[in-house]
Amino acid sequence: MRNKHLIVAPLCLLYSISLQAQAVFQFQFKQKIAGIPTQTYALFFQNEDGSGFLRERYTDPKTNETMLLGMSLDEEYITRENGKVDTTQLYIKTIEPEIFLGDPNTEKPSHIFLFTANVATGELAPSSMMKLDELGNKVKDAEANFKASFVSAEQMTEALFQNYFQEGDEFLTNFFRSNTKDISAAEKKMTIHMLVVANTLEDKIGSSCAMDTLKITQLFRRIALYLGCTIKVSTVAGKQYGKKSVQDALAKLKPAPNDIVVFYYSGHGFRKEEDPERYPYIDLRANHSQHYLKEAMKMATIDSIIRKKGARVNIVLSDCCNNLVESTNAVGVAPLKMKSNPLVLNMNNIRALFLSGSVSILATAADRTQKATSNNQYGGFFTNFFKNSLELNCSQTQAGITWFKVLEEAKTNTAFRASRTYCDTPKIVSNICNQSPSYRVIK
Repeated sequence: MRNKHLIVAPLCLLYSISLQAQAVFQFQFKQKIAGIPTQTYALFFQNEDGSGFLRERYTDPKTNETMLLGMSLDEEYITRENGKVDTTQLYIKTIEPEIFLGDPNTEKPSHIFLFTANVATGELAPSSMMKLDELGNKVKDAEANFKASFVSAEQMTEALFQNYFQEGDEFLTNFFRSNTKDISAAEKKMTIHMLVVANTLEDKIGSSCAMDTLKITQLFRRIALYLGCTIKVSTVAGKQYGKKSVQDALAKLKPAPNDIVVFYYSGHGFRKEEDPERYPYIDLRANHSQHYLKEAMKMATIDSIIRKKGARVNIVLSDCCNNLVESTNAVGVAPLKMKSNPLVLNMNNIRALFLSGSVSILATAADRTQKATSNNQYGGFFTNFFKNSLELNCSQTQAGITWFKVLEEAKTNTAFRASRTYCDTPKIVSNICNQSPSYRVIK
């Protein structure tokens, strides 16, 4: 087994770690209100997991009232004639419009924006506003005179946001609240113990497992760096991959009562038809000549072993299938990236998850009989959306944070993305992936 014991590095490491980002743009465009072209200003705000909003304001041309509206966002991938997803363009539609200021009976507009990738960076940015023609096809709306400008982190001031939010709005309050890092000397003495197990040499999903390993270790290294505590990472991967290596690593795990333990697995998983257990077995065969039942461990068993070690926080995660052993992971299309700013972490939220009381978490990528979706360049969908959800809920934009909220959002986003993936051929409705992560939280 390859062991790495890492003490938190200097502050410069913070900027080399990939953190979820937020895309923020200001829009200007003309839309018809009561048939009259009306200048409109909007703030577009989207998190990496796809959640976000559009806030727009304009002067009603009939009443001369200031109108302030909010809308949710819905992504629509563009499919080419060969059936593959276009990775250079994306439609984002506004849905669920709500009027916050002005005539509540006025018409509620909806919009379609086209985002196009920059050739040099591959990052998406808004390029035009669309409309539907008489046949229902999306075409550029030239009359909108659409303009967009990127809002950098330095430009995200309270003065800017007050143009699109009323005083006391929860989002505005959260985003600009004080963020004092009050970590005691005793709290800094705790250690995060990570045991990462990944089948990185597997022919079909090895690259995906390697990407998962990178994402999950970077996530918890950043949290440790923020807290100023020690992190120790043990990795079972490559040629050291196997059941005995995992058992040995678990035996060596000796956390103190105030420590945090994270176990993470990425690889193949399966279940026995007659076994009522909700959580999967993980396939720890070093090679295919070994018997899969002899070289497997139950995630529930690993969870039990870790909880008995007495750490204050235990997080046990697996990104693998929970289907019959012959099944293979579904391959999905990686979500597209936008030009964006890194999130700002918030001490209150970090404290709520990692420093306030005891908790034990067991979570897996797919429920009984389901496959897990992954992409070799992107990694497992569950790993990505767990990472996104944890980072987002640790950020300045959120409040009232719990582990239930983190895991439920990861579950919802994983299920949504998987539903846009085919788990089998032919590509028909009955073969669309049904993947719903399962989790348990014990306090």
